[in-house]
Amino acid sequence: MRILDLKLQCVEHPEALVMRLWRCAFSIKFLYPNSHLTFLANSSMPFSLFKNIQFIDRIFNVQKDFSAFLEEFDVLLFVFKHDMEDKIQIARKFKATKILMLFSQYLLKTKGFSYLFDSAYTRGGEIIRIINPYWKQDKNRVILGALRLVRALNKKHYDKNIQKIPLSKAKIITSRENKVFVDLKMQRLGANSYDKIIGISPFGKSASRGNANFSIEEWVEITKFLAKKYQNYFFVLMNYEGNPIEIEGLSEINSGIFVNNKDLLNLVELIGRLDLLLSVDTSNVHIADNLQIPTLEIIRQSEAKKWGGGSYGGVCEQIILPKEWKSNSKYYQNLFIQKSQELLENL
Repeated sequence: MRILDLKLQCVEHPEALVMRLWRCAFSIKFLYPNSHLTFLANSSMPFSLFKNIQFIDRIFNVQKDFSAFLEEFDVLLFVFKHDMEDKIQIARKFKATKILMLFSQYLLKTKGFSYLFDSAYTRGGEIIRIINPYWKQDKNRVILGALRLVRALNKKHYDKNIQKIPLSKAKIITSRENKVFVDLKMQRLGANSYDKIIGISPFGKSASRGNANFSIEEWVEITKFLAKKYQNYFFVLMNYEGNPIEIEGLSEINSGIFVNNKDLLNLVELIGRLDLLLSVDTSNVHIADNLQIPTLEIIRQSEAKKWGGGSYGGVCEQIILPKEWKSNSKYYQNLFIQKSQELLENL
């Protein structure tokens, strides 16, 4: 079976790669070990992230390589936001016997019953729209929706074997250069002499756009408080090259700043060494989820059931921020500190 896994927004949303594609692809390869799995992207970033992975057979960057449009596939899994009609036209350019995508409750609400008979879905090649019962799902709706597409390949086979999938073997794999990069950074920080390493991830583009993040000054305040109380632990604040926001004010000897370059696998290597991640809602949470690193995140209420961690069997606690949380920001900051202490006490 030749399966085309279509995902065209990996640059803007790398967390979707981890949450949607990674577990989706691993599940397909476990359930159908003889299948040939192709992944399409619109950038070269997945080539770096997936370069050590065996369960994805090929990756195409459709911005540079158009040969994928000439090949034939048995199934196209449309693992894209299912209310993006323009991307459906892109999907139709591929030679696929069957196209599976999620039924869009959003389009049903906005277009009414005409959505059920829209020619964009009914003409040409067969498009099968799969309903994801999100109303039954308290968390991880995004990954569960993607897995509904995998289930649609063969429901009986999926239901019989889904619990057998060894998610502990689905971890992102780094390279020697990533290990050397992180080794050097952590040695310079003096982190390796401490009992535990706690990661603090204060930056997230989607959270900032949604006004669902503490200020960098508040993150520094949180870090200083925890570092002072837990002096046998090292607290590492995570930043990246080119970020216009600088982290200032750290004074505790058991804290420091890790600045990553553009290689996402360095971040994977660092997160894999953590004993706990304290974070805003960002891709780091999903990397920690994949690696089963305990996590505490702040997340806006509208996103809490869609995303979050815990989908690989690890621990992910959430502090959910309602719309008007800013009017009482000190309360949520203290709540985050309190929950952080509870997790730190149990390490």
